[in-house]
Amino acid sequence: MNYFKSLVKSIYNSQCGIWLRNKVGFRPVKIILPNHLSNYSVSDAFFWRTDGGYVTYFRFYDIPKMYFDMEGTRVRFIFFGHNGRVLKEFELDEIQTFNELVINKEFLNGLQDYGTFSVFHVFDDKDRSDVKIINRHYVGFSKNNGIPSFVHGNIYARYWNPKTNKIMSDMVLISSKPTIYVVQKNFISYDYIELFFSNPTTKQIWATVTGQKIFLNSGESIILQVEPVNVVRIISNCCFLRPLIFTESNGYFDCLHA
Repeated sequence: MNYFKSLVKSIYNSQCGIWLRNKVGFRPVKIILPNHLSNYSVSDAFFWRTDGGYVTYFRFYDIPKMYFDMEGTRVRFIFFGHNGRVLKEFELDEIQTFNELVINKEFLNGLQDYGTFSVFHVFDDKDRSDVKIINRHYVGFSKNNGIPSFVHGNIYARYWNPKTNKIMSDMVLISSKPTIYVVQKNFISYDYIELFFSNPTTKQIWATVTGQKIFLNSGESIILQVEPVNVVRIISNCCFLRPLIFTESNGYFDCLHA
């Protein structure tokens, strides 16, 4: 009997089992980290915007050196437009313990838009089997040269596999059983509210936001302006579609997580 229970549990939590559970909507799994790998570097879908007078600041640490005593590591950046296409890709091979990257329209060749970017800590020591990094560093947004408002990483998006040097996705899953999100904040007194969404999967997803339905293809982003309301309600087939929220009230700008 114990063997049978163990067998059922292993199938239930296997890759095929999780796919089937999410397909039929039975106790769907929201997020799967790449723990089948001995080493990996995970990146959130960090948001950037250079439209409307915004400048984006990204602050990050040398995690491999601080926590794994590794030398000579690099940081790989991939910037995506709101349509999910790659805009810019580069590596920084000389980093300090603490670093800051300023993302303005000049950084993106005059582009005034928005999108996401991924950040991976790249290392050459393939003999290590304990380097598992999740990059959830801080992004700040300054509007019209104001003081930036910072938030940490928002939603798992991609991971780098050191053995294959490939970047993969689909840590956040989708399900036939929609997930309902209610943002725990009252927005009725704000002058305006913007919700910044990004699709962290390789599939098309949908969401209904305060009654408005949207569709996002793989990697796409969208900024929705919604009317001041008591409750922001989000329904989606994406199991963890957490937006970043931009608000303004009496000339005071702020950004926060859902």
